[in-house]
Amino acid sequence: SEGFEGYGPDRLKTLAKISILEDFTSEELRGIFGIEDAEAIISWLEKSNLYIQKIKSDITSYRFHFLFRSALHSILHDLFSSHELLELNLKAADYYKGLRRYNPAIRFLLISDRIDEAVKIACDEGVRFMDVGDTDNVASIIHEFPERLAQSNPCLMFLKGASLMSSEFDQSYDYLHRALSSFAQSGNMVLLMKTVGLMISISYQKNDLNNIKSVVSQIPKFKAVTQSKYARVTLLLSAFMNATWSDRLNLAEKLYKLVDRLDFYEPLWDYTFKMAKMVILYRKGTLEAAKELIPQLLNHPTALVNDRWKSIGL
Repeated sequence: SEGFEGYGPDRLKTLAKISILEDFTSEELRGIFGIEDAEAIISWLEKSNLYIQKIKSDITSYRFHFLFRSALHSILHDLFSSHELLELNLKAADYYKGLRRYNPAIRFLLISDRIDEAVKIACDEGVRFMDVGDTDNVASIIHEFPERLAQSNPCLMFLKGASLMSSEFDQSYDYLHRALSSFAQSGNMVLLMKTVGLMISISYQKNDLNNIKSVVSQIPKFKAVTQSKYARVTLLLSAFMNATWSDRLNLAEKLYKLVDRLDFYEPLWDYTFKMAKMVILYRKGTLEAAKELIPQLLNHPTALVNDRWKSIGL
C-alpha cells in the first residue's frame, strides 16, 4: 500500500482496473472501462515511469511489469466490491467476444464463474476451427480451461483430443474415445461423427488401419441414419474409408462414386475423402485420375492450415 501513496484514490482505482488485463491498448481502455482520455492515461504512465512496457506491433499495446501488476491485483478487493469486480470481468468478456477474440473472452468468463457460457464459446469456435483442421487454434482455446473442466465435458474432451492429435496420439485417442461414448449416450450424432473422423485420422497417421474398422463399429448406426443428415453423410464417408483401408476396393469404388454425387462439403472430411479416393484410384490402376488429385490435396484448405495435415496428404 505504501508504494501507491501519492496517486490519489481515483487514479489508483483506474490503475487497479487496468491490471485485470495482461496487456492493453488505448481502445481497450475506452471499450472496457470507459476511459475516454485513454491516451492521456498511457502518457502519464510512461512519463511517471510506472513500470509499463511498450509492445510495438500492428497496434501498439502496453503491459505493466509483473510485480507492479501483482501489487495492483492485491488491492483490487480493497477498492472494489465483489459485484463491481464481477461487472468489470463480464464487461471485458463481452468486449472481447464482440471482437471475436475468444481466448480472453473465455478467460474472463471463467474468472466470473460463467462456466456454461465459456464452454459454449469454446465448443462453437473450437468445432469451427476443427472443421478446417486448424488444430493450433483449437489447442489455444482448450488451453484456457483447467484440466478438471476439460475432463468433465464431452465437447471439451473432443477439443482436447483434437488439439493433441498431431503430437500425442494415444492421449488424443483416449480423449476422443471418451467423448465418443458421451456423445453416443446423449445422442449428439453430429459431434459423434466429427469425433469418429478424427479417430480415423489418428489411426491412419499411426498406420493402424485395422483400428479404423473398430472405430466405425462404435457408431450407433441406426441413430446415425435416422436422426441426422450430417451423420448419414459422414457415416457413408466412414464406411468408404473403412472399405479403402481394408482393401475392399470394389466396394470402396462404389461408395466414393456415391459420395461424389452428394451435396456435402466440410474441409477436413473432404480432405480425408480425397486422400482415400486417391488410394482407390491408383490401386485400381487409374493412375492419371489419381495423379489429378495430387495438386488438389497439396493446395487443399486443410493442407494449408498447417504442415502436419500437408504431410499426411504427402
